[in-house]
Amino acid sequence: MKSKLLVIGACALTMIGFTGLMGQAQQGGGDHSMCMWGMSHDQCMQMMKKTGMSPGMMMRWSMMGSLQVDSYDPSALLAMKTELTLTAEQQEKLAAILSETREKAKAILTETQQNQVKPLLDTPNTMMGMCQQWHTKSSKRSDSSSNGCCW
Repeated sequence: MKSKLLVIGACALTMIGFTGLMGQAQQGGGDHSMCMWGMSHDQCMQMMKKTGMSPGMMMRWSMMGSLQVDSYDPSALLAMKTELTLTAEQQEKLAAILSETREKAKAILTETQQNQVKPLLDTPNTMMGMCQQWHTKSSKRSDSSSNGCCW
């Protein structure tokens, strides 16, 4: 039960603080941390370890905390495909741009850097997916039922 409360609290803190972090990111700031109210990056990492978050999930959580998303990023546009009523052709073209860009970005990295990124490959790539996985894992440890929701 304690782990479940920590998970719910961490996800709630994330969602509450997301607006402030986005403001920092737009100004070129961001400290690679999704923690709020004076928690250091190390304190946040310790809290996540206590709730059973994997190193890859912790790395992705930290990454998402300082991620900058431009309005015209292909991934942002695809995330809003319903609101923008993107056609199938538009979605295909944006997906192709993403694929090409990701391959180019990967090619820039050294083999050592690519190995450092590998733990991210086994983690959800959305905040909602991360919260759901984290909640599900903590619920299994506490023998509680999970509704798959972080807050």
